[in-house]
Amino acid sequence: MRALIPVLAALCVAVFLPQAVYADSGQARTWNFAQATIPGAQALGNEGKGVTVAVIDTWVDYEHPDLRGRIAEHAVCVDSASGCRDNTYAEDRCAHGTHVAGTVVSKSYGVAPKAQVLAVQALAYDEVRGECTGSTEDVARAIRFAVGKGAAVINLSLGTLVPGLFSSDAVASAVADAARAGVVVVFAAGNNTIPMSDDYGSNALLVAATGPNGSIASYSTRGGSVSLAAPGGDSRSSGRTSCSADTCIVSTVPGRSFALLQGTSMAAPHVAGAAALLLSQLPERGREDVLTSLQSTARPLAGTQHGLIDATAALRLRKDDVPTTTTAAPIGDPDGKLSQHTEQRRPDVAPRTEPNVAAPRGDAGGENSRKLTFTRPPRPAMSADQGAGVDSQAGPPTDSAPRSDDGSGRPLTMLWGGLAAIGAITALVAVVGAPQRLRRTHHDP
Repeated sequence: MRALIPVLAALCVAVFLPQAVYADSGQARTWNFAQATIPGAQALGNEGKGVTVAVIDTWVDYEHPDLRGRIAEHAVCVDSASGCRDNTYAEDRCAHGTHVAGTVVSKSYGVAPKAQVLAVQALAYDEVRGECTGSTEDVARAIRFAVGKGAAVINLSLGTLVPGLFSSDAVASAVADAARAGVVVVFAAGNNTIPMSDDYGSNALLVAATGPNGSIASYSTRGGSVSLAAPGGDSRSSGRTSCSADTCIVSTVPGRSFALLQGTSMAAPHVAGAAALLLSQLPERGREDVLTSLQSTARPLAGTQHGLIDATAALRLRKDDVPTTTTAAPIGDPDGKLSQHTEQRRPDVAPRTEPNVAAPRGDAGGENSRKLTFTRPPRPAMSADQGAGVDSQAGPPTDSAPRSDDGSGRPLTMLWGGLAAIGAITALVAVVGAPQRLRRTHHDP
């Protein structure tokens, strides 16, 4: 087991947590999947098989058991004036990219678990600033690199990690070229709570975050150019001061671990994964078809142009049924209660039903594994407060292991995991069945 969090104080607490899992399924029953209707869409979309999603972010831990066989290639575009470097990565303290990639393709928590991720590292840990960050020039090169490698979807959960991201001419030009090449480009809108303005226009989807109650998250950017919303977590929605599995997004982090994070960074990969499902369902779909399918079936939500994604409805809207024009959803829902909205969809699209989602299982058989050869630098030390590789912003840290509730009547297998807190107060590790671990992390942009 890789030791990612050093012991900084003599704090050790043990709690046992029941974890409900379906005996015959391999994915977690999570509130975010239910809210975005991911499970029904997965079956319709072949779980993303045959689609490559570029995750432009920090490094991705390809050795994580839940990502085994799902990372097609790894490249570094940090300080990339001379070009991006194939088949290598620079491992550091940043875990952000591994979490984002996990929401796209991980075995237990991925929206499109049979898709492939092209992991393009454009951000790295800055020792001076003490955070994971990058430059707009590197991001622009990373976008062009991903297009050249044949990515059909590009996810950029970067926000404030890259200063000037939404006003950069270099990034806007690269995004426009990607759109012309037929690539679906998805950005996290950011965590600034103010209307978003960007230079991308219709060339990219900007995604806000929702909390478990279906309204825009308290921290999320909204309005302006924000097109869609997707689950990103919101601990404040329950009046708590920290994350739990009921309020935040659980996904992979380095060291065979899982962590809870919240932010628009967590929302964007839900949309990128849904785009992969659409492309896997009908490989001949064009970019405009994907965008229209997602936007025309979204459930109206104040603060967005189109609403909260309904992945199952988007997949049910077959290519021949996609309307040629769409009407933006009204931005006028002060109470944020989706139950009071009328769903915007074609009459021939069947009403959705809430599917069942399973809880996680391990990958003991390694049936999806394959050997990759990367240049591996020496492993750096990771401090307790940088364990997640994200900069600490206004939001609270996370503190709970994933839970699952089931009302389906299907047979359940109960597994017991251990929760252990080791190190400083900012470092909480939860073991959910060896060798999986869940760490306390900071709020994410």
